[in-house]
Amino acid sequence: MKLFIIFTLCIQYVFSKELLLAQTIFRHGSRTPIYSYPNDIYDSSIWSVPLGQLLPLGMEQSFKQGLKLNQRYIHQYSLVNSSYNVNEITVRSSDVDRTLMSAYYNLFGFYINNTVKNNFLSKFGFENLNTVPVHTVPFNEDYLLNINVSCKNKENEFKKQLERKEFHQYLSSKQHIVDKIEKFSGLKLMNDKSIRDFFDVIYVQNYHNFSLPTWITKGLYEDIRNLSETVWDYTFGEGLIGVEENVELIKYFGGSLLNDIIKNMLKSINDYENNIIERKKYFAYSAHDSTLSSLLRTLGAKQKLLGIRQPDYSAVLSFELWTDDNDNYFISLQYSENADKPFRDITELISDCVGINNMCTLDRFIERSEKYRIKIVEKKGESALSSFKEFCQL
Repeated sequence: MKLFIIFTLCIQYVFSKELLLAQTIFRHGSRTPIYSYPNDIYDSSIWSVPLGQLLPLGMEQSFKQGLKLNQRYIHQYSLVNSSYNVNEITVRSSDVDRTLMSAYYNLFGFYINNTVKNNFLSKFGFENLNTVPVHTVPFNEDYLLNINVSCKNKENEFKKQLERKEFHQYLSSKQHIVDKIEKFSGLKLMNDKSIRDFFDVIYVQNYHNFSLPTWITKGLYEDIRNLSETVWDYTFGEGLIGVEENVELIKYFGGSLLNDIIKNMLKSINDYENNIIERKKYFAYSAHDSTLSSLLRTLGAKQKLLGIRQPDYSAVLSFELWTDDNDNYFISLQYSENADKPFRDITELISDCVGINNMCTLDRFIERSEKYRIKIVEKKGESALSSFKEFCQL
């Protein structure tokens, strides 16, 4: 009985903790296809907006995710105020229409309970609308959220990945699928990128309940999907088709954002320990499926969470920083698959980061992340972009 009482008290003590910081990374909502193909049975006129743009459904999905984040970080944990405070929150988006718009709709949901009246907008029926700045940088300079930003070292490593014999053997084993696509689609000399681009078109059409061409049977659709997503994961460094994970590629694609997340945590702890009242408590990054999946790979969690599938529209990944009464710091990782799924704890999926009560100590998280981080060091008189370019040998 004494042992049981002691164990119970320990459990109660461990759960005496405070949330210091949340950092959310989310994919934009549902969009139109980015590309087309020569024999596409649909043209762009079937969509209400141009190619690559956020659809009304995507706006709704982003808004719903904002409502969930509101419930968790404003109501459940009282991390931030119900009205926008510039000292509490920073929002960053890639410089793409669909991610910028998704950020705004997410924020509409996040601040749905705004109590600060906007006297100007109240004249037009929007008295509770809270406008929040969303920061961005030119897409070709965005080393955080654009995984395709120019980087010589990354491109060299990527080329090596494409040239591996295991990859050529895999593609050869799937050549019958590629032959069929080329025969009916009008595409020629397909490569790893064009395979993914073609699947994106038919995926979006299928997602929105458009009938696919008769030659794309259910079985062929799944074959194309598996081929496309295996190629996607492999070329971005995932351990697949008999090849171990490519740590360098994973680092190049996701290491900058991982570093930013860790840097924000360390800054939050410093501000907390120095009793700085006006400190950042919430960061949001509006980005792409490629951004999310690349970040998950740096955690060793991509395959365990999604297999070869990619993050769904409006999926949200949240890094939470907690502290206990002994000033120990812990990481919790939360994930919402899409607008219809609740948040769930996936901390246990972080490789080499086993902790207690579904948490990983910050020290352990930083230690296991070391090999995946791109440490951007801002030198005096130089920007972070300059540091990244130096790392990439540009």
